[in-house]
Amino acid sequence: MSLTRIVLGWLAASAWFLLVEVILTRLRGAPSPARGPAPRWMPAVEGLLFTLFGALWFGSYGPGPGGWILLFTLLGLLLELPTRLRDAVQRSQPKGLAAAMGIAVLRWVVAGGILAAVM
Repeated sequence: MSLTRIVLGWLAASAWFLLVEVILTRLRGAPSPARGPAPRWMPAVEGLLFTLFGALWFGSYGPGPGGWILLFTLLGLLLELPTRLRDAVQRSQPKGLAAAMGIAVLRWVVAGGILAAVM
């Protein structure tokens, strides 16, 4: 895996995470005061870590015929499910949980697809 591909993957994944953050912020409105807004540099860090994880996968196994979809779906579930369930239980409002989970996991799967295309 060349450094050029990793940097291109990082830029593409970071741009995707930033775009999703902007869209979700506009749809949801202002973040709750308990959480506050995410730092501006967060999509870049998230994109870098995600790209390094993806580089391990694609460098070892290659894009393959769809195996990356399962990997990034499981990754999205591992990262998003506990937090979203905890929030739903604390608010006692599970309404909209399935839609929020679907969007959150889709965010990770699309990012994996971007890496599959770049790497």
